[in-house]
Amino acid sequence: MNRILQSTVAIALFFLSLQAHGARIEGYQKLPDGDYQFSRYMQTTANSKFYLSFTALSPEDVTLTLQANGSSTDLARFSLEPGTEYKFPHDEKSITLSEPGSYTFVIKANNSDKADSLTILVEQPKQSFSSSSETITQSMNIRSSEGNSVSAFSTNIAQYSQSYKAAKPIANTTSTRSAGSKIYKQYSRAVALIESENSLGSGVFIKSDLILTNKHVVGDASQVRVALQPSGFAKVKNARRYEGTVIKYDDEKDLALVQLNLPVKDVPRVELATEDDVEVAMQVHAIGHPRGEHWSYTLGYVSQLRPDYSWLDYSADVIQTQTPINPGNSGGPLLDSEGRLVGINSFGNTESPGLNYAVAFTSVKEFLESKASVVTKKKSEPKKKEPYCEDDRLKSGAPITRCDNDHNGVADRYLIDKTALGGYFEVYFDKNENKIFELMLRVVPIDGAEDVWVFHVDADEIQDWTRVGADYDRDWTVDEWL
Repeated sequence: MNRILQSTVAIALFFLSLQAHGARIEGYQKLPDGDYQFSRYMQTTANSKFYLSFTALSPEDVTLTLQANGSSTDLARFSLEPGTEYKFPHDEKSITLSEPGSYTFVIKANNSDKADSLTILVEQPKQSFSSSSETITQSMNIRSSEGNSVSAFSTNIAQYSQSYKAAKPIANTTSTRSAGSKIYKQYSRAVALIESENSLGSGVFIKSDLILTNKHVVGDASQVRVALQPSGFAKVKNARRYEGTVIKYDDEKDLALVQLNLPVKDVPRVELATEDDVEVAMQVHAIGHPRGEHWSYTLGYVSQLRPDYSWLDYSADVIQTQTPINPGNSGGPLLDSEGRLVGINSFGNTESPGLNYAVAFTSVKEFLESKASVVTKKKSEPKKKEPYCEDDRLKSGAPITRCDNDHNGVADRYLIDKTALGGYFEVYFDKNENKIFELMLRVVPIDGAEDVWVFHVDADEIQDWTRVGADYDRDWTVDEWL
């Protein structure tokens, strides 16, 4: 909680941007339905095609290096200029990785120790542990798990068992001819797409790992998924996705704060407006996802400033505008022509399309500064009994530990150590004990870095991994969806 309060105080003083840290590297996997973006890790099969992009916040001379199979090779040198994206390889070529192994690409500024990297893991074809490949023994002779340290790989998978409302593959376009093109170019990447179980909404980055939005966008969810704006004409379904936790909200002002498990590298700076910046009849700009039309821009004017305004069950200072607001715009930013945050677009009058409202910067400031509005506190959980476990071996010879977490005599968690056979340490979860795994965790070693935990999710139990996510800090929460 102290960490949350410290972050809140820092935000209240000023809005932070991503600090210059040398060059940034992003990866793209070429797929039939579009290029898929990722930032730190990707796992794939042999002969997959990739390309890399680089940007910098200041002029940088950089070197691109490949680390693989215990060796390091310099691939290219670039002179990067801020605001310009560079691609490797050039001329629509791609990198083809045909041999299994771990490939880490490092971009480092020549005049600095700061570097950025990403890893691509090319896997050998392996058959996963399943009911078709192995006989799953579920009945157990109940005994103590003393001496068998497996409790570290026990988790609550409820947060990944829900089916999120997926974004439709709408192409993202950028216009350079509109009056607000400067605003859109500079700040559209600061707008997030928030996907919760029952809705889609908008949000705006106020720090590399903090997003401001409406409370009604996140609803009662404690975890949401956040998608970043894809590049060019890339499809939204292929955008980078991160997992976020609702760390603070205000039910009266309809505001909420989401913290990502992984900071984002390339968030533009957005400053909070002041009273001197806002007046009636000034131009304002909105970016959001109205009715699923993702990253849409609209232009309008401030109609009036209305303090202590009440609507539905909410009350706050609001900015009345005639900027069009539709479902999906909620939680997104209302910006002035200098890119300052005037308000958070929140609601409109369905009977009068010209009457639309954003929670004003004054109420936003109060929300960020207020300690009282931090209402999401960690709940103390009752002490759980240690699981009952027993050891065995698979047909392949790999050691397996079966565990019974709920003490009913039926195995619901399986730990398999395939490392001696050229595989991975994997943990399978069968929460409802029907021999269909809802979740598999794989421990993937990365050369020169900490292990990555990779979650494979089958929330609908179709016996296929429908979602894959990486947990870089190994805290049982997905940091980036792959």
